[in-house]
Amino acid sequence: MGVRGFVPAGGASLRFGSNKARHPVEGVPMACRTARALEEAGLETVLVVRDQGLQDLGIPLLLEPAHGHDLHPLCGVLAALESLTGGDSAVIVPCDVPSLVASSVQLLVGAGPPSVAVDHSGRWHPLLAHLPRGWASQVESVLERGGAAREAMAGAKPVRLPDAHLLNWNEPPG
Repeated sequence: MGVRGFVPAGGASLRFGSNKARHPVEGVPMACRTARALEEAGLETVLVVRDQGLQDLGIPLLLEPAHGHDLHPLCGVLAALESLTGGDSAVIVPCDVPSLVASSVQLLVGAGPPSVAVDHSGRWHPLLAHLPRGWASQVESVLERGGAAREAMAGAKPVRLPDAHLLNWNEPPG
């Protein structure tokens, strides 16, 4: 059984105003920084995308299949889980969490699946999770009814990560 890393980067970036995956953070595209944290934790990592537009970042791509809910953030999670084989599991980290570091990824890996990141106040970060392949049916059920990502994590154990590693960039800084 192995653990693989996935960085969903197929969103529309509407609030951000430009492609978040390409936004430079200290000179490095945000998706690359996030992928680097997974790789430094020892995980084979891919970007989960809706098209081939990020292939120049040099990270392997996994294309999301078309769903009726193309912009739902769970589409990338479902694609990641469906790509797993056997008893493999997935650590999923959205591309807009560029402050994540390998030690936090290792905490999720060590907690085992299913687990989900929480901050110091206990607030869930449902798109930052470690999930088994079998969790795909739960994610798909929530996706089909248009539910919230948090619903898809029902039953996952919370793993407290440092708040500084969980900063989510939904808008450009400044």
